[in-house]
Amino acid sequence: MQRIIWLLFLMVLAGVLAVLARSSSGNVAILLPPYRIDVSVNVAVVLLALTFAGLYFLLSLLSAARRLPERSRAYRAAKQQDQAMAFLAGAIKAFLEGRFARAEQLASRAGKEHRIEGVAALVAARAASQLAEHERAEKWLMQARATTQVDAAADVVQAEVLLEARAPAEALEHIERLHKRGARHVHTLRLKLRAASQLDQFEEIIKLTRRLEKHRALHSAIAAKTRADAYKGLFERLASDAYGLTGLWQQIPTIEKTDPLIALYAAHAFNNAQLGVQSKMLLEAALAQHWDARLVQAYAQCPEASAQGRIAQAEQWLERHPQDPNLLTTLGTLCIKDQLWGKAQQYLESSLAIQKGAQPYLLLATIAEQASDTQRALEHYKAAALWAVE
Repeated sequence: MQRIIWLLFLMVLAGVLAVLARSSSGNVAILLPPYRIDVSVNVAVVLLALTFAGLYFLLSLLSAARRLPERSRAYRAAKQQDQAMAFLAGAIKAFLEGRFARAEQLASRAGKEHRIEGVAALVAARAASQLAEHERAEKWLMQARATTQVDAAADVVQAEVLLEARAPAEALEHIERLHKRGARHVHTLRLKLRAASQLDQFEEIIKLTRRLEKHRALHSAIAAKTRADAYKGLFERLASDAYGLTGLWQQIPTIEKTDPLIALYAAHAFNNAQLGVQSKMLLEAALAQHWDARLVQAYAQCPEASAQGRIAQAEQWLERHPQDPNLLTTLGTLCIKDQLWGKAQQYLESSLAIQKGAQPYLLLATIAEQASDTQRALEHYKAAALWAVE
């Protein structure tokens, strides 16, 4: 639209000038002693216009010639920058493809451009770390920090490199430095979780797992397993401290107490500390929320807890889970502990009718030995051995 307006303007101007030129009858005298040149006004105007146009073209040409070295330098710099960016893109692509040696090589070439030197050095550091060249990775990191362009990113990469080199304490220092700057994003929390895991900081692992799960930055199954393993470490640390175990269990949130794996680890810890009653109670609470074969099996192992009470509870569960072989095996185990041999045999045979397994055969062998039936006991032991191999 703007071009059309300019074209119309020029056409109007040309028309006005043509009208003025036709109506002009004056002359212009150019004196160059001893010469005198007379020309019409129209010719004089044209000569002036051509003179100005020529001067303008000449000055423009001189200006362009003067700027030529600068433009040449700018062109070379732009070409070098484009080439460096291409090297950097290639380095990142090679890193993502797992070609770490190639990634380091391309990043090294990209680092010749000072504006991306820091980023290129960080890519090279990560590639060297993946090649287990930790000293070379450290040199790249020092080069990156020298640029002062990528301080936060350098701390992140430094933490990753240190974690891969199994130096969690040093990695944690860089992570804490990031957090002091306010960089508490998901990735740094994940790095902190890795460092805490390598340092066996179980309380910190539990806190970080909760935070990451809250932000949906950790899959629920992975979070549950990580948290349960951390609790297992705490339980093992307090293995001989019955009072400490009880206090720790009271501090655990109710929703986590019913997690099958946490409940299982807690039950084992209470059993080892001869706190069978507490083990029985926590297993019952967990089974009320999550029916789990591992918890059912652990229910038979609680020391000092009444077998009769557990038999009664297990029989109530059997009404809701009549085809559960693990529950039938647990009932058989409890009946053996209470010397209810006939009832135990009935439960164990029912379990085998649903699902074969080594444990029921071993328990039946125990019952046969109690009845002095050596031949039957031997048959059960053979069957147990066969199923154990399978």
